[in-house]
Amino acid sequence: MWKIVEEAGNDLADLCRTADAEVYDPRPPDARSLRARHGESQRRWVARAADNTPIGYATLTLPSGKLRIVVRADWRRRGLGSELMQWVRAAALADGPATVYGRAAEHSAGHGFLVARFDRPRGAEEWSLLDLRGRAAGPSDDSLAGWFGPCPTALRESFAQAHRMLEIPPRGTSSMTASLGLLEERAAFAGERWLTLCARDQAGVITGFTQVTLSPTTPGVAEQEFTGVLPAARGRGLGTRLKDAMLSVLIREHPEIRYLVTQSAADNTPMLAINRRLGFQVFQRQVAWESRLMSPA
Repeated sequence: MWKIVEEAGNDLADLCRTADAEVYDPRPPDARSLRARHGESQRRWVARAADNTPIGYATLTLPSGKLRIVVRADWRRRGLGSELMQWVRAAALADGPATVYGRAAEHSAGHGFLVARFDRPRGAEEWSLLDLRGRAAGPSDDSLAGWFGPCPTALRESFAQAHRMLEIPPRGTSSMTASLGLLEERAAFAGERWLTLCARDQAGVITGFTQVTLSPTTPGVAEQEFTGVLPAARGRGLGTRLKDAMLSVLIREHPEIRYLVTQSAADNTPMLAINRRLGFQVFQRQVAWESRLMSPA
């Protein structure tokens, strides 16, 4: 009925976009899951029908253990997803990650698949969308520092310290803190550019920042990444001020951006409240699940 082989090619973009359109609507889909990030490797298995058409695939990203399984809608409920999962588990056991994890939209077919096969949930995120079309930019906040791309040398030490204090994880993991340099290398490797705004105290030390990613794979859409305020500066509305100023920068300096997407932990009540005040509309709740493959050493 089908044949599964391990492949390194990249002819699955259409299948990936179709799957993302189902899961992330109304967020415009992209094919970033088919690319390993800088410092990572990825194994991929492709299921093909008798006419060699790709009907599903699985990826395992190392060393994080992140997996993704996609089956074309007209080939579901035939056991293909389960068979792809077997290939992933065998590879994970051979290559070392003790735990694999995946995520899916709540109430979707993918979420049901994870619930049936994974051990436990590991957290949920709310995905929200803000339509920037017709929105007016607010006044410039000259007290904030900003840059596009890598952090300027003059602010680098303070910015790296803020990253360390806020324990920014690399995308796709939750158990390790990435250095600023590694995060910037991964962004450059993917062709992404960061737009950053930060607040500083009287001594010039960064007390909070917000970042937006502009990716070549999603023209017209920017992704609101991390917004963080150091503990000593919290409770003064700085998070709202940073995100509001970022919206104005996007509208003034990047009019090609029509939508801003953000994701926040479902239990991050302060950030969810900020997003609502700014006009973000929740369009999806995603749940991550993990499966322990081997006993701790």
